[in-house]
Amino acid sequence: MERRFLFLVFSLGLSLCEIPSWAEEKKEEAPTKLSAEENVKVGKGMAFQAYGAEQQEAWRAAKDLYTAALEKAPEIPWIRLRRGFCEMRLEDEEAARADFQKAISLGISTDKADAENDLQFLITLRSKAGPLAEFRDP
Repeated sequence: MERRFLFLVFSLGLSLCEIPSWAEEKKEEAPTKLSAEENVKVGKGMAFQAYGAEQQEAWRAAKDLYTAALEKAPEIPWIRLRRGFCEMRLEDEEAARADFQKAISLGISTDKADAENDLQFLITLRSKAGPLAEFRDP
C-alpha cells in the first residue's frame, strides 16, 4: 500500500512542478469607469441596501451605505434625507441637520420615483409629530 502511494506521489510530483495557468498571477486591470447614469444606478442600489439595513435597525451600517450611495449619486435628495434619519437614530443631530438642510436645498428630484421619495420624506420631516419634529418649519 505504501509503495503504491509513494509511486503515485512521485509520478505526480513531476507534473505538479509546472504552474497551472489558473494559478499564475494576473496583471491588475484598470478599474472600469462608469457613466454618470451607471453611477446613479449603483448609488440607488446602495441606498436600497441601506434602507434594508434601516429595517433591521442597523443604523450605523445604513448610514455607511447611504454615505457610499451619495458618493455615486450626490444629487438625489432622498438618499441624503434617509442618511439624516440614521444620524438622528445615532444621536448625531448636527450631521442630521446638515443632511436635512442640504437635501432641502437640492429640491425635488426630476426622476418621478425619486421625487415621490423626496416628497414623502419632506412631509415626514415637516410633520408636527414624530422623531423629526424639531426640524419642521415653525
